[in-house]
Amino acid sequence: ITVIRYPLADSAGMLVRTATDAWIVVSTMDPETRQRFTVAHELGHYFYDTVHANDTRLWVEEMEANAFAAALLVPPDDLRRLAHPRTLSRWAVDDHDNGRVQRLAARYGVSVAVVVQSLVDAGMVRGVQPWTPPSIVWTNWTRLTAAVAATATGSPWESWAVTSNGSAAHV
Repeated sequence: ITVIRYPLADSAGMLVRTATDAWIVVSTMDPETRQRFTVAHELGHYFYDTVHANDTRLWVEEMEANAFAAALLVPPDDLRRLAHPRTLSRWAVDDHDNGRVQRLAARYGVSVAVVVQSLVDAGMVRGVQPWTPPSIVWTNWTRLTAAVAATATGSPWESWAVTSNGSAAHV
């Protein structure tokens, strides 16, 4: 597989394959962390040999490729050795106080969003089921980190929780 870097305006990247060759085209307009994830994502399509059959299957194929990319770039066993299970609100506080999630992102060369989802998928976030959709996880992460940043020191951080429907709530 040959990786081609090109300034794509409308896409992060794509897999192009023929009967004998394959290329991954990745946009140079994206940050390096996004480019790494895109290459890994397209490798997921390559190894799963996905063909976009219909809208429902397309969504599943994209989730599979995202999971492949995250596991390739942030190996779950390695992440489990480096992290201890805690609530999403505690992860947000730890990131605010000492950059814990930021440091994990730098270690793996990925975005904070990829690390947060990888923590969830590795079972390292108490109260959130592994494989919770990324949109739910990221929405709650941004709400919690904003709340942590905006609230004065000494606030009851542990009173933030992720409810059964996946939303962040002050309890």
